[in-house]
Amino acid sequence: MNYQEANVLITVIAAGDNRSTDDRSVEYWRDMLSDISFEDALEAVVIHRREFTEWMQPAHVRRIVKQRRNLRGAASNVIYEPDAADSVELDIRKRRALMRRAADGQLGVQPVGLALAVPAVQAALPEAVASCIEAVRTARRPLDVRCPYCHAGPGIACRATKSAPQGFMHPARREAYASGAAEEVS
Repeated sequence: MNYQEANVLITVIAAGDNRSTDDRSVEYWRDMLSDISFEDALEAVVIHRREFTEWMQPAHVRRIVKQRRNLRGAASNVIYEPDAADSVELDIRKRRALMRRAADGQLGVQPVGLALAVPAVQAALPEAVASCIEAVRTARRPLDVRCPYCHAGPGIACRATKSAPQGFMHPARREAYASGAAEEVS
């Protein structure tokens, strides 16, 4: 993120909380978010403003951007086929570059069937297998609903203490998912 982009970002943030937008604050935000793209940072500000009322900090932007990048990377179903002639170091660099492109949203979603080596022709599949694939493709998960307890939005992990196990989800979110009353990811 460059100075002009940081200036626009802090101006958007200031519109919500009336903070000062002097040169020092712009430089601070630019330095704190130098490795984050302007588009991702702006999207994180919008998400934060829709869901939280607390004073926005660069750590909030970083957390939301990290979650969004992880979701984009997971949703793209990255398929990497190593080249036997490549060294281990080159193979690792290629794999990381591919994952970075997926997280940046440059790859688009790859078909799950391709990642699972399922034939592209669905008609050749037995009906039971095709229906299972369709069920997995359209399945709704508890993470797809807003948490009524911590108000984490759809697709964003529940906020919990550091001692909570990885992947922790509030029981209220599971109940909202089971009842089908909460909003879905659009």
